This record gives sequence, C-alpha cells and structure tokens, in this order.
Amino acid sequence: MKRVNLLAFLLIFTFGISIAQEESNYNDIRPFSLGLHYTGNLKNENGFSDNYNGILGLDVRYKFASRNSVNFQAGISFDYFKGKDFKESYSVEYNNALFINPHFGVELAVKETGFKPFLNLGYSFNYYSYTIYGNGFSVFDPSDPSFSGYGSKKINENDAALTLQPGLRYCFKNGFYSELSYKYLPIESNVNVHLINLGLGYNF
Repeated sequence: MKRVNLLAFLLIFTFGISIAQEESNYNDIRPFSLGLHYTGNLKNENGFSDNYNGILGLDVRYKFASRNSVNFQAGISFDYFKGKDFKESYSVEYNNALFINPHFGVELAVKETGFKPFLNLGYSFNYYSYTIYGNGFSVFDPSDPSFSGYGSKKINENDAALTLQPGLRYCFKNGFYSELSYKYLPIESNVNVHLINLGLGYNF
C-alpha cells in the first residue's frame, strides 16, 4: 500500500512538473502559498513508524515579511496517516492519524535561480485512533460498557511535539513550485518521528 501511494503521487508530481515547467522565478512576491505533498513515514523501530503509513499532506503559508532575498513565513500543515493492513491474529487495528503543525519559517531565495532552501520551526498536535479486539482484553476490562457487543473498543489518543523541518523549493515563473523536505518530531524520549515530504504547490 505504501508503495502504491508513493507511485501514484510520483505520477501526479511528474505530471504537475510538466505543466508548471517554465523559467524559474527566484523570488516570487506573491504572499500566499498552498501545497499538496506525499508524506513518507520513515522506519524507525517505534510504534508509530511500525504501524502507520504516510498518505497525504496539505500546506498553507503566508509570507509576512521580506528583506533582500530572505522571506519570513507563517503557516500550518496537515499530515494524514493510515494504519497498516490489519491481520486477524493481531489484537490491535491502527485506524488513522492526523498531525496538525503550525510553524514559522525562513526561506532564502538564491539569486538568479528558482531554488529556495528553507527551515521551519513549529509545534505539532498529533491525533491517533486504533481499535482493540478480542485477545487485547488482558489490557482493557471486557466488562467496560464502552466495549461493543463484538468485543472491541476504539481508542483515541493525542500528543504534541516540537518540529524541525529543513527543505528545498524550486519556484517556476508561473507561480507553481516543487518541494522536498524532511521533518523531525521528538515525540517522547524514545519515540522520534522522521517524515519525508515531496510535493507541489502554488503561490498566489
């Protein structure tokens, strides 16, 4: 499933690049940006990376100040994750997860090119859901009235973490841009999340 999602997005990404292909615009003055990206959840031997696949993300940004070739931005991103395929022998089915990440960023427009390296710092609010089945009752009390008649219980949890996101954009003259970035979230002392984003967007 993860490979299918990535392949589908790569096809869309390639098609989008072919449409956007024009001369580069090294410092677009348009203040708003809207982007769509594939979210890759890198394997890191923890519960989140083992049980969730990255699916899709959305970015919204506003450029609130510029000085020479440096742009200062505020934005928010949404990343959606789907639980990996459930096997009946397991007692837990991971449903989905959503990361909501407001952030501030600094972007450098490299003169006479379309390249813009950037760094975002933010704080992510993370929401997860999963379902406990039959042989998971050793952890949860089966007499709990929240269990259904089929012996299952849906759990919703949340946490939060700082985010660090370096990346690179390439801006086309018609307002489109492509983007590649890495996002790091130290959720707990022994749980670190590593995401790779590949996307397309539009400045307006």
